[in-house]
Amino acid sequence: MSCAGGLAGAEAVLQLRALNDNGDFDEYWTFHLAREHEGLYPTPDHHNYQLTA
Repeated sequence: MSCAGGLAGAEAVLQLRALNDNGDFDEYWTFHLAREHEGLYPTPDHHNYQLTA
């Protein structure tokens, strides 16, 4: 494992701990699952949308 990979993993753990400590984990997890579902199962008219930002 490279040092960069270890630091990225450590950062992810710290972010999850902060979400848990602040009481926001359940809301975040619901959001995360919804985004994952959208990525795996896009709407039928998904190709009509233009990306912004």
